[in-house]
Amino acid sequence: MIMIHTLNSLMRDGGIGVFYVRDDSSVIECNIEAQNLLKATNAIQILGGKLSVSDPIKSKEFALRVKIKSKQSGKESILIKRNENRFPIKLSLFPVKENILCQGTRGGKLLVILAEDTGKNGKFLAASFAEHYQLTNAEVSLATSLYRNKSLKKHSDERGIKISTTRWTLDNLFSKTYTRSQLELSRLIKLFSE
Repeated sequence: MIMIHTLNSLMRDGGIGVFYVRDDSSVIECNIEAQNLLKATNAIQILGGKLSVSDPIKSKEFALRVKIKSKQSGKESILIKRNENRFPIKLSLFPVKENILCQGTRGGKLLVILAEDTGKNGKFLAASFAEHYQLTNAEVSLATSLYRNKSLKKHSDERGIKISTTRWTLDNLFSKTYTRSQLELSRLIKLFSE
């Protein structure tokens, strides 16, 4: 569970979008940063009082994940691609105790959703990339090298591993990211960087 003093601080001046939502995605409250993010992108929106994702397929998945997460502990993050072909929006879901957050909000479990514009960080977001595609440390290391325009040979030499191991890791990256070439993978990696 996320601490209430942390939430209050984020809500006021954390530089990050904060949404308080019910398990049905109904928005109870959001801060100025969240409102600005809604205005700046078409990736997320509030429709009928509910936070949703613009992509219809992802929207159903998002609503289901919110429902499930409200009954679990811990954090879950989701990266939402933008139609504008810019950096994804990272949504982190945290369940909270109902009575801690908002007085008089009955019905359903509550969650806090932190919304970040990943493009503001100005670097390769290796952790977000790894989390989104469920990558191993070796795969993240190779993706970082590719982001830095290093060759497979240079990556292998720096890590002290065989080129065949690097190629095997690259094949795993292709499989997990649904890409078919190094160029396609590099373009995807650029979506997670500035």
